[in-house]
Amino acid sequence: ANYEFKYGDKVKAIELYRGTAAMLKTYLYPNMPVGVFGPMAGVSYVRALSMLPEITLAELEEAAKRVLEHKICRDYQKAEIQNIINSFKAKGK
Repeated sequence: ANYEFKYGDKVKAIELYRGTAAMLKTYLYPNMPVGVFGPMAGVSYVRALSMLPEITLAELEEAAKRVLEHKICRDYQKAEIQNIINSFKAKGK
């Protein structure tokens, strides 16, 4: 999806991100997995959401909060989440 978004068909890329977000949502909701894979998938979920034009900042921050509050969320994952949110804000959404 990243390649498509940057170099190819943006509509196709958005559909790929939408599919990724939908798949990860089934894994992360209603309860995020307890182990290290929960935050890893959570970061990917937040990244995919950030690429969707219909997502609001509030929705993105809500998803990010779940990852940031996970007991195994590492500092580098927290920094990555913050970078995603900052990039989203920079887009003016």
